[in-house]
Amino acid sequence: MTLRRWLVLAAGVEVASLAILLINRATVHLDMITSSMGPIHGFAYLATIALAALSPIPRRAKAVAWLPVIGGLVAVRLTHPRRAEQPPAPGAAEPDHLPPADQEGHAIAVQGLTKQYRSGTTIGPVHFTVPRGQITGLIGPNGAGKTTVLRMLVRLVAPTGGTVTLDVGGNEDRAALGRVGALIESPALVHGLTGRRNMEAVAALAGWDAAQIESTLDRVGLLDAADQRVSQYSLGMRQRLALAITLLHDPAVVILDEPANGLDPHGIADLRRFLRHLADEGVTVLLSSHLLTEIEQVCDHVVLMDAGHITYSGPTTGLLADLATIDIEPLHAHQLRQLAELAGDSAEVGAGVVLVRGDRVLAASLLEKSVRAGISVAQMRITAPTLEVAFLRMTGTSRPEPGSAR
Repeated sequence: MTLRRWLVLAAGVEVASLAILLINRATVHLDMITSSMGPIHGFAYLATIALAALSPIPRRAKAVAWLPVIGGLVAVRLTHPRRAEQPPAPGAAEPDHLPPADQEGHAIAVQGLTKQYRSGTTIGPVHFTVPRGQITGLIGPNGAGKTTVLRMLVRLVAPTGGTVTLDVGGNEDRAALGRVGALIESPALVHGLTGRRNMEAVAALAGWDAAQIESTLDRVGLLDAADQRVSQYSLGMRQRLALAITLLHDPAVVILDEPANGLDPHGIADLRRFLRHLADEGVTVLLSSHLLTEIEQVCDHVVLMDAGHITYSGPTTGLLADLATIDIEPLHAHQLRQLAELAGDSAEVGAGVVLVRGDRVLAASLLEKSVRAGISVAQMRITAPTLEVAFLRMTGTSRPEPGSAR
């Protein structure tokens, strides 16, 4: 094949990539190399620029080559938000800026973040913080806006209003984004290349240190399969390769959208241990998942979204404690009504027991009041719900979300 035909073919690949970009309104920049169409767009774009500028070929072929170059500039314009903060959407609440004290100790602070679409769908205002060096889970029903929020955090979607503050080693804005590793939605991998070659290509495009490839592959358990083609990988292995690419530049903050997709129970357990190891090393992890049992086991903090708004943001144990119930059984049945009056208006009388929502502090207080009132308590039990039960109560859904977060 002649050089001119190769050039036309490369230009065609780039034009196709640009067409997909115009539909999805999302592409890669060097900080977020794992995004959809990233490696393909990057290779084609750089190849056509080099060939157009340097190759001794007819002007007609060079003109074809410069078309995708212009397309790439359009792509950058579409996918990088303006520096100036845009006004809030009509009818949206003004962002309430967090006081400086609330941002201390947090790697990410989200203040009044909103996104309004032409269809009328609005997300936000969203307020939450992500503690530094800990694991935070973002949960919510399908359509709650989780993935959109994650995409706004890494500048893949321009917010309508509000701010995102990244406090990563004193860096701000674009410099801080360079310390963020993100795996959002399906990873873009070249299936005809080996796992190692995929990582080498990404490292070359992003200017990352290729010397870290071996150790990063080993961290995710893919070193033995590094020289196999990605087309031979299982879904779980591809997910681990994408995670390895996300970690290749040693990020201080890692953002993962449904990282357990495609993993079997052993793989999920390995991922849980790996995320905990990252947090122990001081890496901040923010992940979305519909596997609520895993979120409960691995996450120190949880952010619950419902219908585009945050309904809870804080320690995981705090959410469960807020929904805990206390069962108090008096020794004598005739004291049941008296015990219920001591427990307050929110108390309910069941089959020989008084039920009240509260934690251990309230339980101790009720026990003390019962003793003073001369009520003999046969037994007292505090029941904290699982995260799944808490999720169902807070969102009013009949079951946990079955699919990936959106």
